[in-house]
Amino acid sequence: MPLEEVKEDLELFFSKPHPETDILTLIGDGEPLLFSPLGELVDFIKERYSLPTALITNGSLLALEERRRASKRVDLLLPTLDTVVEETWRKINRPWEGLSLEAYLEGLLLHRREMEGRMWAEVMVVAGVNDNDRELELLAAYLDRLRPDRIFLNLPVRPPAESWVKSPGEGFAERIRRWIPGIEGLGDEGEGKMDPSLYDTWQGWVRAVALSHPVTVDLLAASSRISPEEALERVKEMERRGEVLLILHAGKTFVRGV
Repeated sequence: MPLEEVKEDLELFFSKPHPETDILTLIGDGEPLLFSPLGELVDFIKERYSLPTALITNGSLLALEERRRASKRVDLLLPTLDTVVEETWRKINRPWEGLSLEAYLEGLLLHRREMEGRMWAEVMVVAGVNDNDRELELLAAYLDRLRPDRIFLNLPVRPPAESWVKSPGEGFAERIRRWIPGIEGLGDEGEGKMDPSLYDTWQGWVRAVALSHPVTVDLLAASSRISPEEALERVKEMERRGEVLLILHAGKTFVRGV
């Protein structure tokens, strides 16, 4: 999407009644560091709206100096850091074959030394892959070098892309805290209420959210202040029209975009 279109979308958002905004988070349909005018966008947001910015990134391009120059302008960087083991990294993150784990890890360290803002590292743990003591020990040692301001644990609570992806079992919270004492977000699905009033229709809001990531029917109901039963009937009708897909996962009904 061209920079001017992003600016137009922001102007439209702020021209309408909207929730109180304390920070603008930059994400993308893909890796946001691939957006070449990222630095210009961050400057525009700060100058036009006087708001801090956050960037959610897989961190794979931070080894490139020009990408670090752009990302250093944000106030909060949230990079993915699931493992420091090559085989595990390729299994979980499935990077482009030309990317190097060594360069990825070095890029994070360089960015941390050069940046003026805050860094919150996000760790996704998958049962049987990176939840063993060797993985956690190596990751903890790297985090000691990186020194992020905060560390958050993500668990695969939403329907995964691969059937082998599972959350760690009981006792994992105690074990990971032995290696990473300050880790936060244990057992948190990472879902907060969303505002459907920013969209012309309830269905349009659901489609936009579900295309970003699978979302539970219960969260859709709570966010729009309707009963879970009514929300389920609405999304079932959307599924019949081919607009979304309903998935049962871990005892919850999720809505996924199509």
